[in-house]
Amino acid sequence: MRRVRFNVTRVVEDARKGTQDEERYEAGRVYELNDASAARWVNRGVAEYADGGTVPGPQPGAPASPDAQTSRGPVARSAKPRAKPAV
Repeated sequence: MRRVRFNVTRVVEDARKGTQDEERYEAGRVYELNDASAARWVNRGVAEYADGGTVPGPQPGAPASPDAQTSRGPVARSAKPRAKPAV
């Protein structure tokens, strides 16, 4: 778990947005989040670590991992080959 301080107010874009159950992070407040969520908000530039940490990442010069993550989650890989267009 990591502690992050939000620089701007953010509301999670999901089915609960706009309801009393929405997930809201207020600017200037500190929240304790799991490591992945904390890193995602910090990488987006809307929060900073409140516990003095930094974002874990690949070492400089390290080859890209085949299991690389995007800002939207794991990179999807198709289990079957793509169909070739008809000629």
